[in-house]
Amino acid sequence: MASNATIVSKQNKNSRVLTYVLIASLVIMGVTVYWNWYAPEQDYWPQLVGDWITIIPAVAAAIAGTLLLRQFERGEKPRAIWFWLAMGWWAWVVGEICSMSYDLFKLPYGDISVYDFFWVVGYLCFGLSLFHQYRNIYSSKRKLGFIYFLIMVAIVLVTTLILTQWAIAAGLGADISWFALYLAVFYPVCDLAIGATALWLAFLFGRGAWGRPWWGLIVFAVADGINIFLWIGGDKLLPEKVANFLDPLSASIYNGGYVVAMLGFLFILFLTFWASVSASGETVEPTQ
Repeated sequence: MASNATIVSKQNKNSRVLTYVLIASLVIMGVTVYWNWYAPEQDYWPQLVGDWITIIPAVAAAIAGTLLLRQFERGEKPRAIWFWLAMGWWAWVVGEICSMSYDLFKLPYGDISVYDFFWVVGYLCFGLSLFHQYRNIYSSKRKLGFIYFLIMVAIVLVTTLILTQWAIAAGLGADISWFALYLAVFYPVCDLAIGATALWLAFLFGRGAWGRPWWGLIVFAVADGINIFLWIGGDKLLPEKVANFLDPLSASIYNGGYVVAMLGFLFILFLTFWASVSASGETVEPTQ
């Protein structure tokens, strides 16, 4: 049986670790903001440095998600939720590496590139995670869970179609194919739909802390929305100074999405540890 002093010592140690993580996160965001606004002209090496500045928090988010996944044994219902969520972040890590490879080997970017495949796979994993989260919360409606999942997918696809047609009517996306424009609009719509639905379920269930890793997708919705708008020709509709400001802003917010997701995972890990240490020094498996 652990003494109170031992329990307090462990809590203090984890508190220090969380403090270090917060400081590291601030450093990452500071470097991100500086580089996006004040980096040298975006030729070969500056582009690669910028890619690594994005990959580091992406990997950190995926690792943090994997650490949380490891808290659940095979067969536990919540494991499927965190398995698919962690896989989604890892799919995006692969996408970031593919994006860096284009810069590394000086490959031309097309309307649709290899990394788009991994972005879509990531969204699919996030959707499956959300599906399992719904089934875990509403176990009495398990048969309806997949129907609700399909309805959500249909809403996302139809909303993307409507916004795509609106963009075309506004004169946007003239230089890219229709499917590339549709896919570009699909990303921020997915970010917002999946992130908002997950947060709604988490808060409705009364465990708001478990929804924090999903906050990252809300942040990505903002970043992707700005970036996609500029990419499909929105920069031509804005004053040059405004467009030049929004571009590095979206890149900074984008990296912030990974940082927010990472902190969300770690917050659950530390909160679960503190909550699971009883006065007797025994630990209780985390649940959701």
